[in-house]
Amino acid sequence: MPRFTTIPPIFLATLTLCLAMLLVQGNGLRSRAAYASTIETIADNFDNGSSSTSWSGSDGTLPWASNWTNNGDVWVQKMSGWCHSGYCLRLIADNSPPQTTSERRADLATASSATLTFDYAAYIGTSAGRVYAEISNDGSSYLTLDTLPAQYGTVTKSYAIPTSHLTSGFRLRFRTTGTSPWTDAYIDNIVLTLTNGTSTSPTATPSGTQGSINVRITQGADDVEERASDGVVYSDSSDLELGDDPATLGEQTMGLRFPNVQIPQGATITNAYIEFETDETGSTATNATFWAQASDNAPAFSVSTYDVSSRTKTATSATWSNIPAWATVSQKHQTPNLSSLVQEIVSRSGWNSGNSIVFISSGSGTRTAEAYEGEPANAPLLHVDYVLDSNTTPTNTPAATITPTNTPAATATPTNTPAATATPTNTPPPSPTPTGSTLSAGCGLAATTGHRYETITSNGKTRQYYLSVPTSYNPNTAYNLVFGYHGLNYNGKDMRTYLRLETTSAASNTIFVYPNGLYRHWPEFGSSYYAIGWLTGQTSSNEDFIFFDDTLAEVANEHCIDLAHVYVTGQSWGGDMASSISCARGDKIAAATAVAANGDFFFTGFYGYYDKYPAITYAGCQRPVPMITYRGANDSYKTGKTSDWWYGVNQCQTPAGSATKESITVNGRYEDNGCVVPNIYVRYSNTYPYMNGNDHQIPVTFETETMDFFLQH
Repeated sequence: MPRFTTIPPIFLATLTLCLAMLLVQGNGLRSRAAYASTIETIADNFDNGSSSTSWSGSDGTLPWASNWTNNGDVWVQKMSGWCHSGYCLRLIADNSPPQTTSERRADLATASSATLTFDYAAYIGTSAGRVYAEISNDGSSYLTLDTLPAQYGTVTKSYAIPTSHLTSGFRLRFRTTGTSPWTDAYIDNIVLTLTNGTSTSPTATPSGTQGSINVRITQGADDVEERASDGVVYSDSSDLELGDDPATLGEQTMGLRFPNVQIPQGATITNAYIEFETDETGSTATNATFWAQASDNAPAFSVSTYDVSSRTKTATSATWSNIPAWATVSQKHQTPNLSSLVQEIVSRSGWNSGNSIVFISSGSGTRTAEAYEGEPANAPLLHVDYVLDSNTTPTNTPAATITPTNTPAATATPTNTPAATATPTNTPPPSPTPTGSTLSAGCGLAATTGHRYETITSNGKTRQYYLSVPTSYNPNTAYNLVFGYHGLNYNGKDMRTYLRLETTSAASNTIFVYPNGLYRHWPEFGSSYYAIGWLTGQTSSNEDFIFFDDTLAEVANEHCIDLAHVYVTGQSWGGDMASSISCARGDKIAAATAVAANGDFFFTGFYGYYDKYPAITYAGCQRPVPMITYRGANDSYKTGKTSDWWYGVNQCQTPAGSATKESITVNGRYEDNGCVVPNIYVRYSNTYPYMNGNDHQIPVTFETETMDFFLQH
């Protein structure tokens, strides 16, 4: 008899399969059966475009069935800050034309499933403006995948294509509608991903400790609605609208803050949703897009205008498309999977279990849900499922917390009567800077207090700034930072006295920087004209902008600064510089004021005295910035034009007082309406004894109004 018995083949096959499964599980994965399927893509990233036209780009594994159409005002352009990268598809709608469309055909007949992804950004100038993503299976009728909101900074959108539209005549269409101000949409990196075949592809799920959490909103301040027309935040409503609130607020943004979210840092999020309960029935066509706030620990909502929409959003978003009718009061409804949003937050290096997450939502149509004030037990609920890998190390709770000192103040209500709407004529700027605290590297380090000159090398030149640090400085407290820019032939030390900002109560929580300009030759004033001043525009060197960057970095590395609360101000040429810095470095500036800024604050070879205004489009500014500009009644310079400029940058809808600020003849405070962030114009006659009767100088209200304005932002 042989020593070994032959093993039956079926046993060998079974053993092999078991070993394979063990090997897979040993790598931390559980796998289910895999069968062959084919993944193909039909794509266009538009980067074979020219300055104006290229309708035939094809970057996938399969070709398109046609070129892009141009019905209205369609371009393939390179638009920094709006296209995700390189070139993109741009669709504009205004009074002429009021609607623009561009579509392209693709053959999806062999696909068993398909998804559409693209990068998206848009400026929408009026509440009537819309951007639609639509599909058709033959061109006779179109299904709306989504009605897209205004979006500053690109986000990636993703949609499943219904099986009814997997046809040889499939069409993808983008459509914009608008009047004036216009609607301006930017579409990039379009990808149709096709799965060919009916079998199941291999999937893998992380192994490790599984967990689930449910967090319900427990106070009225954590479920809020922000009115789009003026940014006012409401926290006392008994219900919440997904989309618009036609009865009261109109177009709006909803904010939800979930505190004490107990998810370990680095956990893998497998599922997440927000559950709402129906407060009022509704069946109108409704779409809502959700983001999370890109923050380690999202702060509470405040009364500051635009405190919801101005927060930095996650790179990913999730759209609840064609929300089914809410036909029964008290019925529960869950959003689509929000796991990618939660994953982006808990993967941040600063995330700690127990931190807070904010969700931001806007859209079109209406679904009405219970708010905390209506039924606390049925307020919005966040549910998250996660897996904690066995190799994940729990994050320790920080030993000490550095608390920012900036407390939002109430927003003043405008008292002036608006006039007719002025129409912007240029491309709008990218996304607003978030509210909240970002602590600098200098937190925890001892620093010298008092005031003194500091020297720094910037752009190869020796520069100076006058630094003022409160005598009560605490290295474990985050301070606001204010830059004050001087006028012609002044210096930083002079401006500390002249601006009077340090006489206010807010000065104890603020560090002040007063930079020095350089003595330069200014040929635009004459061949022999030399003076101390600023290069306030987009020159080849941009050296004064770089001086700002270097000074900010040095002060922040040596002191505890809340980098979300950096402000600029200045007078005359320094007012030009404050306005210029706010445009060119808007991602670093929370708010600004400018006294007697001369209109053309971008240096273009001719100074603002020559009224060469403007020489740069709004797209040259990084984002809208809250702004107050001051104009003396008897000032010979046209400083009201600076406020007109910021009316456009801040995307205001209706001017206060007059269509142009230079035509205003009555002293007062004028706040434009419908702005993304405030744009305020102050006309005054100066009676302050320091510069009595000189209307090019600092007004008596300046220091208190400026510091109060900064504390609101």
